[in-house]
Amino acid sequence: MKKYLLAVLASFSIDSNADTEISSCQQQGKTYAECSQEAEKKIIAGTDSLVVRDNNKLILKPLKAANPEMELVDGELQYTLKAHYPDQKISLISVSGWEYFTAYIYHHEYGAYREAFDEIRFSEDGHFLVAFGDDIEAGFAPNAVAIYELGDWPELMVQFQNMNFGVSDAAFISDTEVKLEIYFFKAGVEGYAKGECKLVSRHGLWQFKDVDCAKDAR
Repeated sequence: MKKYLLAVLASFSIDSNADTEISSCQQQGKTYAECSQEAEKKIIAGTDSLVVRDNNKLILKPLKAANPEMELVDGELQYTLKAHYPDQKISLISVSGWEYFTAYIYHHEYGAYREAFDEIRFSEDGHFLVAFGDDIEAGFAPNAVAIYELGDWPELMVQFQNMNFGVSDAAFISDTEVKLEIYFFKAGVEGYAKGECKLVSRHGLWQFKDVDCAKDAR
């Protein structure tokens, strides 16, 4: 199952600024993989040993010894630490392979590990998480958005597969409303048209506020 997660809180992460950093790295003659590994090293340096890279192994450690640690071994799939959020005690792991891209989150507090989308943003109080991925053309990665409540285990509240639009960014306006920046095909427009959708929660039930977005999501 493709299940997915603004922390503008203290965090170590590969964000939109990392694209420039990786591009600059590649201009030095290094491959994308080499540049991604360099970025990963910078993130791991700030995780206080919660994440360890041992050659082709990425090891995720729980805060409580009784909970399981995860050992991810690079093979047909490559595992890369994409972001670490110390306040929420969550790491975001990018997973890639031949025509395959997704992500996982690991909750260090409870040793919980589950599939997520490429990008995640937290509510201001850290109780909720929106996850999103976009691939409206090739289909190599999930084109979806989901909301999680963070407790002892990241609990999936709702998930939508987006049929005709991609989510390029997301932000919590409140604990009950999320603004999504979207893009989509539009006749007469060169490239993509851009727009906005909102997800709202009424009595714990999350749904699209906008009719046009709702009809294009499943």
